[in-house]
Amino acid sequence: MVIINFTWVTNMDTIVPEIREKISGIEDDLPEASERPAIVRFNPEFLPTIVLNVSSPVKGLDLRRIVGKEVVPELEKNRGSGPGGPLRGTDQGGNL
Repeated sequence: MVIINFTWVTNMDTIVPEIREKISGIEDDLPEASERPAIVRFNPEFLPTIVLNVSSPVKGLDLRRIVGKEVVPELEKNRGSGPGGPLRGTDQGGNL
């Protein structure tokens, strides 16, 4: 799989044909067993996302554990939601 990232100002209507042309130029060099290359447009803005910031003035709290055991399971109960979890932060007090 090849992923190409573009800046937001890139005109996808003009760049996609150029990419198709470059791909067709190398298709004969691909292994026989490989699938035909496909271009899929993906815009992360169309994905439903929730960002939840958790913090506490209380030192010694394991916010990552609390969020992972109590908050995430509640959010995952919502129909259509995928797996979630704390991605970054401190383990003991402060911000998560």
